[in-house]
Amino acid sequence: MSIQSRIMHFVAGVMFERPVRGISADALLDRFRASQLPFTTALQHKSDTQANRTLVAHIIGIERWAQARLDQVHSGVLHHAESNAYVPTTDVSYAQLVTLADTTRTASIALLNSVVTANLPLTQHVMHTDIGSLSVAGWIQYMMTHSMHEAKKLR
Repeated sequence: MSIQSRIMHFVAGVMFERPVRGISADALLDRFRASQLPFTTALQHKSDTQANRTLVAHIIGIERWAQARLDQVHSGVLHHAESNAYVPTTDVSYAQLVTLADTTRTASIALLNSVVTANLPLTQHVMHTDIGSLSVAGWIQYMMTHSMHEAKKLR
């Protein structure tokens, strides 16, 4: 493992694994559900610019990609596409992308609910192409962190 890979893995552990270490499935699901309103609110009432549409499409693409990765835990089907394959078109209005972002988060919550209902372990790991292996709980934290971090860039 290269030094850069080790650093990325360490940072991922601090940012995405540590905040959810030992959390119960129900508590993680509650936290994820609670993230939807602040996330959607952060997107609302921003200018309909190409830059904002591109950024929201990126957020949606990353979350859809994460859904595909987490679906491996639930369905056993491996998804190899990179995140750019999940980015929606930006030739729609900003308001439409905000609605799609909200719908995407709803689908992410439903996927986690399926994992919890199936009693699958939150500690099961799935590869992230850039930062290495993340647990299911770490992936959820990644989605919440990424979306809010990126939403702060909107103008």
